Amino acid sequence: MNKTFDFKRFGKYFSYDLLSSWRKAGVSVIVTALLPLWFFFIYELICLVFTGYFRPFNHGNLPAYFISFAVTAIMFPSRVYGHLTKKKAGSDWILLPASKMEKYVSMILVTCVVLPIVWFATICACDFALSSFFVDYGPFAAFKPFRIMDKLFENISTDVPFIFNGLSTIYISWVCNILTFTLGAIFFRKNKVVYTFLALFAIGLVFTIGLGIVADHSTALTVSGEDIMNSLNTGSVIIYCVEISLLLFGIFYRIKTLKH
Repeated sequence: MNKTFDFKRFGKYFSYDLLSSWRKAGVSVIVTALLPLWFFFIYELICLVFTGYFRPFNHGNLPAYFISFAVTAIMFPSRVYGHLTKKKAGSDWILLPASKMEKYVSMILVTCVVLPIVWFATICACDFALSSFFVDYGPFAAFKPFRIMDKLFENISTDVPFIFNGLSTIYISWVCNILTFTLGAIFFRKNKVVYTFLALFAIGLVFTIGLGIVADHSTALTVSGEDIMNSLNTGSVIIYCVEISLLLFGIFYRIKTLKH
């Protein structure tokens, strides 16, 4: 049997990981994905109390989407994998009959594939139900964030167009965020979310200072808006690739070196 990766063994562990994730955070993910429902009813209740009648919800579902997105990406990793840094629970996890590579691949699949599918399917079903049964909710709008982002970039001429369409941009943002907080969940032993935010703040501060230094020493050039956007888009692709690669490596290294 292959000690690094065996598909049969991986299938058993992946099933265990999915079931464990559902038990620890499944209900929370569903409740969070139903935020458009809570937002809609709270909004209409407030309108009824203060104006005496219901009012159209208009674009109220958009903030619900982004809040749900952020809460899920931030809280899910610590709830599902935060126990790995605890002595007893972490030791039990290390002793599970699966290689570290299999555990790593399972973790990435759960956070970057299964979770966004479940979240998006739930939020679409909620949005469709509300738009079908409540006139004041407005038309089905689950894809509105994608269309808005597409409109922002539809007139941009770029050599790397795939990164600037709504679906790919939001998904890549999801991957970057969920991997960041997954790394924080298995790296920090306490206050995982807080320490991850502090680490992000420190890295962002250093990055901003570095950009400022580069900008101060750069020579002013006369370039077209198209050239600027092409450079920006190419730079964004490079940054995303480097960021995701570093996060994937960091998670794998942490799993490989995790001891109690």
